[in-house]
Amino acid sequence: MAVTSSQAGRTGRRRGSPDTRQQILDAARTLFAQRGFSATSVRAVARKAAVDPALIHHYFGSKDGLFLAIVELPFNPSDILSRVEADRPELAEEQVPVRLVDAFLTIWEGPVTGPAMVGLLRRVVADAEHFSVLRDFYITHVLKTGAPRLMPAVHPDEARLRMALTFSQLLGVVAGRHVLRLEPLAGLDRTQLRAVLIPVVKHHLYEPLPTEGHHDA
Repeated sequence: MAVTSSQAGRTGRRRGSPDTRQQILDAARTLFAQRGFSATSVRAVARKAAVDPALIHHYFGSKDGLFLAIVELPFNPSDILSRVEADRPELAEEQVPVRLVDAFLTIWEGPVTGPAMVGLLRRVVADAEHFSVLRDFYITHVLKTGAPRLMPAVHPDEARLRMALTFSQLLGVVAGRHVLRLEPLAGLDRTQLRAVLIPVVKHHLYEPLPTEGHHDA
């Protein structure tokens, strides 16, 4: 049965137009900044944009896809964990740092994704809104979800600390290498960088943490 203009008008929601995608992005950007990624639902974004929720799935696939479009991230961080976790539970513990570093370098040192990620890093540093949205996404997908998946035998609080240390190290290397251009770090080729990072990541993920109150003499 055909929908009349009066029936369509009662919904108060746009079916789609050339600027619908941008209206959804604007609404999501506002809500993510106000509420955070995890507390913002697809339906809330649809209400603010005055569109049917199905349009969000049509344009972006999911809330994660909507986030990636907002921050112009050329990959989904969840894909890194999936790549690292491949072959579990048979995956040996010592292979986790290797796979994590390889996945990280594929993104940050890639000919297409690398420059895009460095550009995003610069925007995050300069733009409080980008920083807030990306931080909340990181907390949801890396700390709360990723840490227990990569370290199931470790207490969740310790797993989150270890993951935070790991990603802080990796992002610090990126900033020093591509933003600050610190030598000799900036001059390392990918093979050299990989050899340096794997034992560092292994240390953060698996080596014993100092006990509280411990100080070197």
